[in-house]
Amino acid sequence: MKAIKLYLSVSFLLCAVCVAQAMSLAPVYDEVYRNAMEKQLAAVDSARTPAQLVAAGSAFERIALKYTAQWQPAYYVAYTSAEAVLRNPQDATNESKLAKAEEWLDKLEKFADADKSEVATLKGYYYMALITTNQAAYGQKYFSEVMTDYKTAIALNSENPRPRLMLAVFEQNLPEFLRSKNDFCETMKAVGILFDKEQKSIDKPYWGKGFYQMMSQKCNGK
Repeated sequence: MKAIKLYLSVSFLLCAVCVAQAMSLAPVYDEVYRNAMEKQLAAVDSARTPAQLVAAGSAFERIALKYTAQWQPAYYVAYTSAEAVLRNPQDATNESKLAKAEEWLDKLEKFADADKSEVATLKGYYYMALITTNQAAYGQKYFSEVMTDYKTAIALNSENPRPRLMLAVFEQNLPEFLRSKNDFCETMKAVGILFDKEQKSIDKPYWGKGFYQMMSQKCNGK
């Protein structure tokens, strides 16, 4: 009987430890943080102008300064800044937007728990935005940065649809001798499958599906 009691006690203790470890690995957010993130992500999802993206980015910056242990707000400060530039490459305020994107990318890379594939993707996205502001000056200078960052992101997580999508789209604008041998429409099919697996969450990025749907239209019937 004592042996049975001892066995049950040990089993209970081990279960308790396992549960505690699982809980420590799961992200825990207070309600204020969750609500703030969900509100601003909804604002990003519905944004139609660079100004709306900048406003959301400013809100993410306030969240990031308050919740310094969370990498996601810092990610979205950089993302909204780069996205605002891509929406209007000739805007007079793009230099300051790119500076903010670079500043927060630098901060983002200091988070040990940040999703490294998403960080690498965002770096490539930043360089894409920079190139669009002056293709003659920046295209040749930074195209390899874009390619390297997206390929790094894919290597870190082959299930991430964003670097696959953006690399395929970026290559379409390169001279043919610089492109990979990958078929664009086959890549789009694979990217679509990956996007269909994603769920909207404050835990990690999920942007890009709308852009994928637009770009994949050229593959209709193929």
